[in-house]
Amino acid sequence: GQAIIKAVVFAVNAYMLDLFREQGVFDGNLSVQLLFAAATAGFVTSFLAAPVDRIKVLMQADSSQYQGCDGQAVQAVLSSEGWKGLMSRGLACTMLREI
Repeated sequence: GQAIIKAVVFAVNAYMLDLFREQGVFDGNLSVQLLFAAATAGFVTSFLAAPVDRIKVLMQADSSQYQGCDGQAVQAVLSSEGWKGLMSRGLACTMLREI
């Protein structure tokens, strides 16, 4: 999961920097361009990282129930809270960390 998350971070960051340069956004101020590109990448990545982090924490908290099988942890969250619970629980904290 981390490889995909890091790939998305770098791709979004590079895309935003290219977009800022092409559009002349924050023209001449590289520091501000870098800041906003990184913040955007963090925002986008949060939607991938939050569910991954949620499953990791769930498995660490009750390792005897899931025995290293993240598929079981995902199924448990989906059956008890649905997709909304998997995707949104912990999202705000993850955004604060990533941005």
